[in-house]
Amino acid sequence: MSGRSGHAVHAACWILLAGCVGSVGSAAWAAPGTPVATVGPLVVTQGELDKRSADMQRAYESRRGQTLSDVMRLAVRRQALETLVRGRLFRLEASRREIPVSQSEAEDILKKLPIFNPGGRFSSSAYQNAQLRDPKKFAATINEIKADLRSDRLSEDLRRRNTPGEDKLRQAARRSLESADIRWLAIPYAPFSGTRREPAEREVLDYYRRHAAEFVRAGDAQVHVVELAPGPRGEERARVRARADSALDAVRAGMSLDEASERFNGTVRQFQLRDDNFPGSWKGTAAQNTRVFQSETGIIFPELVASERGWLVVQIDRATPRHGSALRDVGLEIRDTLRTHAAREEDERELAAMYAAAVDSMSRPGYRIRYAVVDPAAIKVGAPTSDDLTRYYELHRADYTRYDAATHGIVVTPLVQVRDEIAEKWARSELNVRARDLAGRLRAAWSQNRRDRGLESQVTVNDLGAVPFGSGLGADRAAAAIADTLRRRVYDRRVEIVPYPGGIAVVHVYELVERVTPSLAQVREALSDRLERDREESDIARARAIFDRDPLRFQQDKLVHYSRMWVRLTPALEVPLSKAEVEDRYRTHLSEYAQPERYRVRQILARPARPDSQSMRAAAERARALVRRIRAGEDFAEVARKESDDDLTREDGGDLGYRAPGELDPLLQNAAFALKAGEVSNVVEMADGCHVLQVTEYVPGQAEPLAWVYTTVAYDAALEKSQRMARHVADSLAQVIRSPEQARVVARQLGLQVRQYRHKPGDRAYSAEQLHMALLLETLKPGTMYPGSETFRGQGSAVMWVDSVAAPRLMRWDEAQRVVLDEYRRDAKAHSVQRKLAELDSLMRAGTPFDTLAAAWGGAKRDSNYVRGKGLPLYFGASEIDSVVYGASGAPPLPVGQLSGWIALQQAQVRLRVANRKEPSGSDVEFTMGQIRGIALEYGLQNEVKDMKKRFPVKIVDPMLRDVPLPPLPPLPEL
Repeated sequence: MSGRSGHAVHAACWILLAGCVGSVGSAAWAAPGTPVATVGPLVVTQGELDKRSADMQRAYESRRGQTLSDVMRLAVRRQALETLVRGRLFRLEASRREIPVSQSEAEDILKKLPIFNPGGRFSSSAYQNAQLRDPKKFAATINEIKADLRSDRLSEDLRRRNTPGEDKLRQAARRSLESADIRWLAIPYAPFSGTRREPAEREVLDYYRRHAAEFVRAGDAQVHVVELAPGPRGEERARVRARADSALDAVRAGMSLDEASERFNGTVRQFQLRDDNFPGSWKGTAAQNTRVFQSETGIIFPELVASERGWLVVQIDRATPRHGSALRDVGLEIRDTLRTHAAREEDERELAAMYAAAVDSMSRPGYRIRYAVVDPAAIKVGAPTSDDLTRYYELHRADYTRYDAATHGIVVTPLVQVRDEIAEKWARSELNVRARDLAGRLRAAWSQNRRDRGLESQVTVNDLGAVPFGSGLGADRAAAAIADTLRRRVYDRRVEIVPYPGGIAVVHVYELVERVTPSLAQVREALSDRLERDREESDIARARAIFDRDPLRFQQDKLVHYSRMWVRLTPALEVPLSKAEVEDRYRTHLSEYAQPERYRVRQILARPARPDSQSMRAAAERARALVRRIRAGEDFAEVARKESDDDLTREDGGDLGYRAPGELDPLLQNAAFALKAGEVSNVVEMADGCHVLQVTEYVPGQAEPLAWVYTTVAYDAALEKSQRMARHVADSLAQVIRSPEQARVVARQLGLQVRQYRHKPGDRAYSAEQLHMALLLETLKPGTMYPGSETFRGQGSAVMWVDSVAAPRLMRWDEAQRVVLDEYRRDAKAHSVQRKLAELDSLMRAGTPFDTLAAAWGGAKRDSNYVRGKGLPLYFGASEIDSVVYGASGAPPLPVGQLSGWIALQQAQVRLRVANRKEPSGSDVEFTMGQIRGIALEYGLQNEVKDMKKRFPVKIVDPMLRDVPLPPLPPLPEL
């Protein structure tokens, strides 16, 4: 981006404002018209403002090459008023300072007026006559000229003192414009536990080579089609095929799809295709389906493809065949898998040791148990007969009956129109009926202590033998449901049916046992809980040792106690609002009133059996296995119906419906909305379990007409205006209140609420809008007023002051425990990261290329236009990256092509290379120097003017301009 397009929109307006600080001529002070503002004893009139705003508007439009919007015109008018106010302030301030101007200087200017220079030559007689004819008027004119000269000299002095030197401006312009092409590798802290072994780089590469078949990605294509189908009155299939053949010939000859659709009575549609998941209406042959993903972009498929209703003329927009994944695409997934395996192995070793140490004390009463799992999906029901469909339809006729408001009658949807839906529902119902029947017959046999091999061959039987009472039975969903059931009832023998998500279990407790020594598998849950507690206690003990060695490190910081006197928002319905204001709000915030983009999302949830880390890791591994199955070709919806633990969406194949931004948890939204239609996400770990997501459809956003959203826009405009009104009142109060005591008196008089707050120095957990407030509060002494006022979105504005500052004190262990424990774990994580960095450095010294190592971490990232202050996506760290790329504090920048050392950022360690640097052009530097000069001057003048306004109060009389704030200054580059 060039310097001409990289600055804030209001920069030109501020430069114009900074340039309009001189005298406006003696005639202007007497211009007639309605007052719009007062400055001390002086007045700004409507006529002056109209002329000044028109001049500034023309200058702005000339610079920008575009016409101002209504909103910008109002902003320019407010800035024009500011220039006139400053002119008065400079005039009054110059008089106060008694800036010397001689009589002769004033007369020299007066002598140049046209009235004393007829024909272009000075007339001394005309000049002397003016003096003699009206000496009082002559003296008053001389005094006016002297006042103008004083104002001009003050203006020139202020401009000179507040304008940076050319060398500084040129250096700042170059800094703001230069850019670099950088590549970097980031090692984030987040995945490191600090207590678990990290997989070595060679393990990642070995796993990738051994499991290459698991990382094959499905073919993906996007196509536009013209569908030719029978009309509403029906049509022979041969005639539809003839129309489709003609349409295909026309499109291959150059006709567009839209034209073909119109000429041959078709419908244009778009499909997202995957070679393992075709839409139901796509009925291509196996050979056609294969060729689609091998086609070139932009071609017309050479033959018709059958659809559910007719035929498709297909245009390939994009096609990618089934392919293996590069290491950079799966490196992070492999690393996560290896971490999980390593953690599981470590847990197994520790659990085995705990079991061996405690097994002799674990014997307790138990029972012998077997259970059978009846899976409805494994039962074959065949196709329904016409009688089956008719009976099911008659039993559920109410589901297909509705009231027709137009005819005031009952309308029943005929069976022929819902035949496919009925067939699907009948099949599900029949599966459940047969599963329940099979479970019932098996229960009857086991209740009679009879083993029926024919029945048991249709189910999965697990004979667990002797099991201690209350222990777990396994990790699958059936075993978990059975264990929960047995814990809730009396310890006895019985046969019962236990439903669980996805199937039915038949459970037979066939013998009670006086003493049973449990296996490790049976007490795994209890031992895992104890292991987690032991690890937590070990961490706390280590943290306590750190605290005991140096308790002074953990003293409680001082606290700033401060007050806010609130000017609350006027209720929206009480804010006066015009139609023009509503229309302005709509035009300038159009995106807020658009129908948002929407994604249709499916999910599979793998819920942990227990709320502990081991169960979560097991759930994550199960979810990753499901991802591999789906990517290998299984249908997402079918896998969801069989495997998902989400009771609300399982039967619908995991369908969450259409979701707009903000309607999903941020982690799920980021994962889902990054997918193309048909793609499957990696595993997303959440508090409730591990999610796998698929987007099946994308609907772009669309703007809503103002008439449809007028009430909403008006409400928003009223809130915005209410906020401005509150800010104006708070600003006015802040200008006159000088002490907390005076503020409390004003609050009582005006009925304003005063509330107390606390701020901990160093706390930066504030919004970007309020962060400066936190920094400023830390500099104020008790009993001092906060400069100006602060605005809080949705609440109003406040005048503030510091009440007291509490001294720091030492914390007790119970107060410091969480802080010290967090520090201990951060340090452990940092040590783990440092070991990984040492390993990577060793590999690079041994000759492994940087890009090869980066591939195993997701590949080196690139920014081809890195500029100062930008930082890295996800990791930020602008100052640290700038110091390497551009140099800092006398240190030279990183040479082009050279690899940096590790750069410590808040969330990652980064190593980067500068591929190229781009120097700005001379014209861009000169242009940007002008902008920085104007902005720097305005920053300086604002401070000067602020002091003048304290001496000469300014009051804006015009009610519209009074509520229009001056736009914020663009950021000032470092000088």
